[in-house]
Amino acid sequence: MKSIRGSTSRKAAAVLHEAIKCVKEGYNVSFTPDGPRGPKYKMGRGPIYLASMTGALIVPMSVNASDYWELKSWDRFQIPKPWARLTVIVGKGIAIPPDLDDEGIEKWRVIVEKSLMEMTSDKK
Repeated sequence: MKSIRGSTSRKAAAVLHEAIKCVKEGYNVSFTPDGPRGPKYKMGRGPIYLASMTGALIVPMSVNASDYWELKSWDRFQIPKPWARLTVIVGKGIAIPPDLDDEGIEKWRVIVEKSLMEMTSDKK
């Protein structure tokens, strides 16, 4: 397991370069889809761009807690309470076509975002 530090607002190009390198080395790469600043449930374009460049599948995942504390942050971050039941949902891998232009990246961003929303219990 490797950690890549950065975001769309900090060192975006370096993070993308490192993520491409990790995929080529056989690592799985995971993202927080709505990034460090949101808006909540609005997926960024980075994962689509990375998948288009590398041929890696995007596997949408969601973890939902039966009981949680909700922070007063922009994303209403949730911390599961002790003994809460967690439901982990793993969707089918989504193959992103290679060499997408901006319009294609946006089209596939919406498709993946929709897939994530379908498995998210808290859609507020």
